[in-house]
Amino acid sequence: MTRRLTRWQAFGVALLMLGSACTFGAEDTGGPDGGGTAAPDEPVTLRIWTHQNKSFNQGLKDLAAEYEAANPNVTLEFDTFDYDSYIQTLQTALPAGTEADILQMFGTWTCSYADNLSPVPADISSLADAQSAFFEAPIGGYTCDDALYGFPQEFNIEYGATLLNTATADAAGVDASAGWASWDEFMADAKTLTETRDGVITRTGYHFTSADALVYSFFSLILQGGGQFLADDGASFTIDTPEAREAIALMQSMVDEGIIDPELFNDTANWVGDCYFEEACAMGLVGPWVVPEYSTDFPEVAAATEYVALPTLSGTPDFVADSGWGLTVSANSPAQNV
Repeated sequence: MTRRLTRWQAFGVALLMLGSACTFGAEDTGGPDGGGTAAPDEPVTLRIWTHQNKSFNQGLKDLAAEYEAANPNVTLEFDTFDYDSYIQTLQTALPAGTEADILQMFGTWTCSYADNLSPVPADISSLADAQSAFFEAPIGGYTCDDALYGFPQEFNIEYGATLLNTATADAAGVDASAGWASWDEFMADAKTLTETRDGVITRTGYHFTSADALVYSFFSLILQGGGQFLADDGASFTIDTPEAREAIALMQSMVDEGIIDPELFNDTANWVGDCYFEEACAMGLVGPWVVPEYSTDFPEVAAATEYVALPTLSGTPDFVADSGWGLTVSANSPAQNV
């Protein structure tokens, strides 16, 4: 079994999860409520909610078209939401039972909504099989109390490597194709790649001051320094440690060296994805998912982009990352009671 299922397989599995309720079992249970299981060719419309992401959305629509061609009785309808609106929509729709049949869910949200989601049927996948097919972090987001509630489409890895604009690097005389042996080497190149005008940074050599990048940098550097940030109870944080102070000092040194100004480059101004593809950042710490997301509008930058491993504090590649987006099935779906 491959180590990681593709987003297409995950989507197909989600359809199977829902479809199993429509096609398995006797054709008519004859129950007092007049319910029963639909015949395999009974028309079914499945609603699918996703967040707005060009590469995800187009890929899912392409797969949906293939699925509809192979299953002409099934119609798949998509609604997409911007990130903030999607969070609010899920928060109100799930308790009310008005959500779509298939929900794109971020892994860290899944267990909060587990009471409103359908567990993966055992004949689709066991938890053990899913854990062997996916990396631990992504599948962990869809595992709640030893039950499986969906499948990840991605690993939302936001640390371990940086986007590098090789065209910008070449123009500045920087060769980072082999990576860096130390943070000192990295900072020297980042400083070379930084441009200023009248004392103001106009192009940062390395953007790591978005919220996600700061958090994952901090925790990853603690681990690389031989420390831990989780307390012994596994539920609280201990960050006043020598390793944490070393991590903070390293990040602060990049600001002190003029590589980046956090007041100019953050989540609300010059967010790392926008900054990088608009060429106001020579390097940017963000997941590789941004490359297909921005490649249509910025094909030249995408073509010049490499994802280069960052140096480590101790030589060990320890890092912290989130789970990622995936697909779940609503327990309130009318299709499950057809």
